[in-house]
Amino acid sequence: MTSINRGGPATEPVLPSSRRPVPGSEQYRPQTAAEVAARNGAPRDATRSAADIEADLRKTTERLSASIDELVFRLSPGQVASRGLGRMRALVSTPDGRPRPELVGAAVGALVGAVVLVWRSRRR
Repeated sequence: MTSINRGGPATEPVLPSSRRPVPGSEQYRPQTAAEVAARNGAPRDATRSAADIEADLRKTTERLSASIDELVFRLSPGQVASRGLGRMRALVSTPDGRPRPELVGAAVGALVGAVVLVWRSRRR
């Protein structure tokens, strides 16, 4: 659409700033199937049969199914609990399986402190 400039040649209309294309927005325009095929290395006029498409869909479905099964396994409550328990054991024990001395000392100190507090409160 052109607008007429009185006294001069026809000029293109000036779009308001909200309607002007954003620089770099070309990369976000929808692509045609031929462009996608060319980008992926397929010849431009390559046509696929229904059997090829069904085979690709079957493979994709199998991959998605395997991914979902993996996620269900990883996120099952039993697996989450066992991983948490394993991390907790790694934090409180040494590599040879014995309790960490600093944690044993802290537990003994807390127990002594609790006994002293109970003893003091009953004494009054």
